[in-house]
Amino acid sequence: MPLKYIINADGEFVCEFCGFTAGPKNQSTMHYHLKKHQESKKHKCEHCNYSCVQKCTMDAHVKAKHASEENRKMVGCPCSGCKFKSLTKSNCRIHYVRQHCKDLVDPILEDKAHCSTCQKTFASPSAFYYHVISCIAFDEGDERVQQLESIL
Repeated sequence: MPLKYIINADGEFVCEFCGFTAGPKNQSTMHYHLKKHQESKKHKCEHCNYSCVQKCTMDAHVKAKHASEENRKMVGCPCSGCKFKSLTKSNCRIHYVRQHCKDLVDPILEDKAHCSTCQKTFASPSAFYYHVISCIAFDEGDERVQQLESIL
């Protein structure tokens, strides 16, 4: 069955099954979302009953849930004294900005996902935090610049 793309008045893609929306530039996001409804999840985990549409999603699942502690390549927060670790650099970046750049982010954060510096609104708080790295005004010599660069 071919995938059916519905676009609302704002130009967003809308899932006919559950109402999920993806931005006007995110047809591929909607493509894989619709496949979750319409196709069998052909990638099945050999360790548990989890299944998914994309192989990369399965690879991430196995790495997160079934790899031994030694085989997990964790990304640690570059802030000394912080014990946060993540399987991905992107999660570590979001953590760093939320926790260690809060004093610079809070003044430009509006409505949970709107950047007052560039006036962009994001679909999720995580997308905002990932973006805001480019809008933060660090003081000259701020050690956080180098720390953040180490996880970019």
